[in-house]
Amino acid sequence: HVSGEFVIHDLKWMSGGGSKLQLTFTLEWSNPQASEHRARTPLVLRMEPQESLSATSRTRERQLIDAMSSLLPVPKVYWVDAAGTWFPEPTLIYSFAHGVTKPTASEGRVSGVGSKFGPELRQTLGRQFVEHLARIHTCDPLKHDFSAFDMPQVGSTETALWQLNRAHRIWEEDRCEEMPLMAVAAHWLEQHLPTLDRVSVLHGDYRAGNFLFDESTQQITAWLDWERGYLGDRHRDLAWITLPLFGNYDTDGKTLLVSGLVPLEQFYEQYQKISGLQ
Repeated sequence: HVSGEFVIHDLKWMSGGGSKLQLTFTLEWSNPQASEHRARTPLVLRMEPQESLSATSRTRERQLIDAMSSLLPVPKVYWVDAAGTWFPEPTLIYSFAHGVTKPTASEGRVSGVGSKFGPELRQTLGRQFVEHLARIHTCDPLKHDFSAFDMPQVGSTETALWQLNRAHRIWEEDRCEEMPLMAVAAHWLEQHLPTLDRVSVLHGDYRAGNFLFDESTQQITAWLDWERGYLGDRHRDLAWITLPLFGNYDTDGKTLLVSGLVPLEQFYEQYQKISGLQ
């Protein structure tokens, strides 16, 4: 799918991530979008494993990243093998992004969950963290190609029901034993479906560990892992982001830091002010 000769250098497996196989490599080729005759382009290959923790669509991931490219720092998508025609499983290839998921001097899981940032980083990264979320949720989906997505109706409970049905189906297919509490929970959720007030773009897993930043400039350099994104109710993103699981507590032991960055109440206040959304 490239014109002229090409060479692949430095093919390596990447660590981290819980739901995709990832490799890095450098492609030496005649890039039609580059000014020089021969380019060396660092790339990342993201491939669905045969038994994925979260089976998702590379086409949808590509459409989300393309839509966000004018709003946020995201990798540039070069190719998508949507049906696993050329690779063993569906695959996306995009540009390599530089940065770290957590301060190099800190401890923390490879996934970035529960990362601890110092006061200075919390100040600068936290502001960007909220601002970028507001940009995602205020993006007009009608101005982008989201042909691979379902569009829920405002004023309906469709988007919540679709998410409930998805989770319920996975549970029924994969459970190993009876657990009556799950049926009770599913029934309660079905009886309390929220009504959609606005169709938003959702990241689906917006948290520390899924963005890279430059420690010297304290700037977020890339938002990654868009595979769980969809069009729906922004409150799902907000509920996910503010789970204690994905954050930690300040030195007082009481104040939840959202993704280890922003105090919970401050997060809500800043989000509403920047986005104009409740």
